[in-house]
Amino acid sequence: HIQLHTTTQLTFTYRERGRQRESVHHNTPHRFTVGLNMRAAKCTVCLDTVHFGRQAATCIECHALCHPKCSRCLPAACGMPGDCALHMAEGLCRDKGSSPGLQLKEASGHVHLEGWMKQPRNVKRGQGWEKKYVVLDGTKVTIYETEPREESVKPLEEFELCLSDVDLMVHGAVGASELPNTAKSDVQYVLKLESHPHTSCWPGQTLYFMAPSFPDKQRWVAVLESVVAGGRASREKAEADAVSTTVLWS
Repeated sequence: HIQLHTTTQLTFTYRERGRQRESVHHNTPHRFTVGLNMRAAKCTVCLDTVHFGRQAATCIECHALCHPKCSRCLPAACGMPGDCALHMAEGLCRDKGSSPGLQLKEASGHVHLEGWMKQPRNVKRGQGWEKKYVVLDGTKVTIYETEPREESVKPLEEFELCLSDVDLMVHGAVGASELPNTAKSDVQYVLKLESHPHTSCWPGQTLYFMAPSFPDKQRWVAVLESVVAGGRASREKAEADAVSTTVLWS
């Protein structure tokens, strides 16, 4: 179960989304052509890299690009705006029982995204994955053993996305070699957060999460990237303002 609260004009509930999906009958298949990819790009479906010189499937109508093996997973939403296509994909995944879907609600202020994902018990030893409840509130990711419906539920771990002395990367694609004993069919649902402190005194940190479906993973990656980019832009602006102030005073 994933909940997303952003500053948006739309309010969806499960029942309303069901009615909306019944009223939308968009079924326009993509017309793919397969050929050599002439520039590195991101697969629309799995978010992994489609490398230069490798085979790629490209829709000749809407220009969606993906791996040939991923093309069958792209919903028949050719010509539909990207966000609508994502909602459609979420609905398809719920109908297949692979994902409970997303909720969008009107809210004020910062981003709030939460839901069940999996984390590895031990990445190096490959001891399997276990369910955790993950909450993104503003710029902080908090991990719980259970859904924090009460304040008495304590977090297992907290991860700040926008520290001034840390570079953070959001990886939508993770190599199978990083996750020993993880089924190849599951690797495509994994995303990674990786921090690199500016000083060598503090070690970096890496967190892996396995989403229940492609749309869930895409939503998490998109929101996390947006938060990190926003924090980076704010930090760069503050640094530029500080330099300008110093020049004026000198």
